[in-house]
Amino acid sequence: MPIVKLPQPYALRLEMLRAKGYSKPEIAEIVERNNEAELEGLVDTVVNWEGFMTYSTEHKETLLSAINDGYQFSFITFGGIQNLLRIKFNKLEGEDYDIVESTFQNVMLSAEQFQLFRFLVPNHWKMSVFPYNSENGEERARVHVNIRLQ
Repeated sequence: MPIVKLPQPYALRLEMLRAKGYSKPEIAEIVERNNEAELEGLVDTVVNWEGFMTYSTEHKETLLSAINDGYQFSFITFGGIQNLLRIKFNKLEGEDYDIVESTFQNVMLSAEQFQLFRFLVPNHWKMSVFPYNSENGEERARVHVNIRLQ
């Protein structure tokens, strides 16, 4: 079965639901109910959920497959990377990484987090990985993310 590709806005909203601790079956039920007011109450009142609801109606099977079987971003912008780092990995600019020109530098992720990040993010982003061992011996990956110029 091919990997589902989701547009950035809908993938990030799906990650918002996951970040709130909802399980796959709970998220699927929320999507099935297709209630914008419910999403605002459960997740975020500031975020506009209307587009997600429309996408859910028009692409319900794709979205349910993404929830249950995983997905990749079809395309993600620089701002989308920032949001993904914040929403999914609880990483903030200035605290957990730096931005220099068009590069995310010193993003600290566990090996497992990095593998998930690499899977989610399309190949138009080039990632340089440097091994890192913390003082307590925990292995992590230091990830520098650069956009690949084509």
